[in-house]
Amino acid sequence: MNIEAQPLGREYRFDGKESDIVEVFDTLSGLRVTVSTWIDSINETLLEVYFRRVRGYRYLDEGDLIAYWKTETFRSPYHGYEITKGGWLAGENVESGILEIARAFELREWFVCTTNGCMNILAASPPELKDLNRQLA
Repeated sequence: MNIEAQPLGREYRFDGKESDIVEVFDTLSGLRVTVSTWIDSINETLLEVYFRRVRGYRYLDEGDLIAYWKTETFRSPYHGYEITKGGWLAGENVESGILEIARAFELREWFVCTTNGCMNILAASPPELKDLNRQLA
């Protein structure tokens, strides 16, 4: 699979510390995805990724997205990306009639990835990213 993506937000610790999506809220005000991650070897933080208008999304374990990890694109210290080529919206094989309206709206694809859960999000606008700073030390 040929995927290209641009990272969003700041860098987080990526060398051996586990990260995960710990909350997903889909309400009238938007989609909120909360990621538990690490600033350094001692300080954990929560990253909130907020989308105002979402057309669709999917949540999968990172092990169900091996094709994504083989690209090496997402082996970096970021949790948010805009997928600019390939991915769920444009690159994966889907049945005829699937995602037709999403493609017609010219939506963009966003990817929230961790060492555990991952989400593909179809939305017109970039998300807002905010550290909720859960300091443990």
